[in-house]
Amino acid sequence: MVILGVAFTNSFNQSLLSIYGLVFGEKLRQMGENTVGAALVGNVMLLIFNFSGLIAGPALKRFSSRKVSIVASVISAFGMVLSSFATTKWHLIASYSVFTGLGIGLLQPSTFMAVNAYFTSRRGRANGISMAGTGIGQMLMPHIAQYLLDEYSFKGTALILGGLAMNGVIFDAITTPNIVGAMLFQPVEWHLVKKKSEKSFLIDQKNPKTIYKSIEISSKEETCIKVEVETSFDDGKHMKANYHPEQVTTVNSETIKSILSRNYVDCGKEVSQPTEACNGIGYKINKFFDLDLMLDLTFINITLGCSLGFTSNQNFNMLFPFFLQQEVGMTRTNTAMCMSMLAGADIIARITMPIFTDKRRIPSRMSFYIGCIALSIARTILSYQSEFDYLLVASALTGFFRSSIVINQNLIISEYCKKDETKLPTALALNMVMKGLAIITVGQVLGWIRDYYQSFIPCLFSQNVLLISVFILWTPEFLYKLFRK
Repeated sequence: MVILGVAFTNSFNQSLLSIYGLVFGEKLRQMGENTVGAALVGNVMLLIFNFSGLIAGPALKRFSSRKVSIVASVISAFGMVLSSFATTKWHLIASYSVFTGLGIGLLQPSTFMAVNAYFTSRRGRANGISMAGTGIGQMLMPHIAQYLLDEYSFKGTALILGGLAMNGVIFDAITTPNIVGAMLFQPVEWHLVKKKSEKSFLIDQKNPKTIYKSIEISSKEETCIKVEVETSFDDGKHMKANYHPEQVTTVNSETIKSILSRNYVDCGKEVSQPTEACNGIGYKINKFFDLDLMLDLTFINITLGCSLGFTSNQNFNMLFPFFLQQEVGMTRTNTAMCMSMLAGADIIARITMPIFTDKRRIPSRMSFYIGCIALSIARTILSYQSEFDYLLVASALTGFFRSSIVINQNLIISEYCKKDETKLPTALALNMVMKGLAIITVGQVLGWIRDYYQSFIPCLFSQNVLLISVFILWTPEFLYKLFRK
């Protein structure tokens, strides 16, 4: 049910990214905007999309992925409705870029966390199948958007897309709300076989008066643990602190230490003496956002590679319709066909590729690494095509290899946090922030390249340079780890 909910939610929201050029392209031209203006709206949207990780990380710690997804769907729909009344690019930035970007940005980590919480193995397959909903949306939405633009113009199209983002209405047929999809993200605790038990641990030998109690609610594969700390003082006073429940695989002293190091604590009313866990704003911020992750060179290298791959992919998605219509001279109908072919191949790869990588035990990072090279080759082939049939084939190749960039982004972070999954929400958030920085800097340069050369082909090659940069960044680390063994 969770996979179904993620698929519903992604199909009507994440696809709003891929159809940006198709829906807003003509409107921006009527406003007198060039590629730089179009890139600005899209890149600010992606900036908000990624910087929403600063909100998503803490929100997912405090609330369930279900609640975050419901709110995110409403925000995304609201942005599209506001966009229908836009008359300048600044209106689009305030509506589409800010609200829709924020909504989709909150949706991405919350849907991944919903899947991640339910699967301890075969996460690649589960994530690939759930993200196939995004691919289905990307395959169908160009045709829906093209039909709506022909029938209802830009304003009507934006309003209806807002309704789709909110309610999942496909024309006048059956309604399948995104909110209903988000409601399918039922917390894993609801389905655990509750076996409640308590254990006491003496973590600090120098302070035997502090007892750490763990309250477990466990099943065969998952254990949710809530830590309670009780400290006795010489004057007879007591201090109590409760740590919010977290999922772990085993319960021991190391697990308790890991949870305590998170400083994810509610000090309550019975604290009679201040402690380090309740003092120091800087200390709290550092622990709450896990900023110590940024001191890990491996994590920094991972986020740099993911950011470059993400920027290249999103910039291509944004400019692909413009390339087909303005560079090749295709009609809007044929453009939608090529976009659907790309999305269809993407769906097939999202379902089949995780099965292959799981069976061969290929890490998500290696799959991403190989995919960058394959995708750069596919795009190079695409850039030299002008015949419709060849463009369809090249679009399919591009879509197939693009999936390795899309589905592995969060899985790479999940694999990195395998030893301490309590850091996963924050690691996802920091990765999103890094991608946002790359989008607003490198992404704008790519738009400038297109306008400077008055051609999309140099821009496509520049996007490939970003993919090759991932290869350059990650190869030394892989070789170092290989020879160190």
